[in-house]
Amino acid sequence: MSVFFLALMYVIIGPLLFFIESKWMPGFNVAEVVSCIWGMGVVFFIFSWAELVLTERYRRTQPGALTGLYLAFKGLRFFLAFMAVVVYGVLGGSSILLFSINIVVFYLATMVFMTIQTVRGEQKQ
Repeated sequence: MSVFFLALMYVIIGPLLFFIESKWMPGFNVAEVVSCIWGMGVVFFIFSWAELVLTERYRRTQPGALTGLYLAFKGLRFFLAFMAVVVYGVLGGSSILLFSINIVVFYLATMVFMTIQTVRGEQKQ
């Protein structure tokens, strides 16, 4: 059920970001922005889905290792988001500001969602 809400969150965030950016910065490359938003949504969804699956597996088999797993996923998510911005900038992607804003929004939304899931999972134990 949480995967459904995760997907729903990304389905809402994508068009909302595009709508806000189209009003805020008219005249940008629509195809590039839409592909970046879509790609970020897919990558964040797959990463978060894998985190949900592994967390649930560890909760059943190795509950003592959950704290390290939480920390590893949060650190890896931050590192990958940061590196995505750096690589995008080094490769000369246009509108790095929009890319950075999009990735920060996806990152923060994912962190809030995953924190809520973590707290709910801990309360079950």
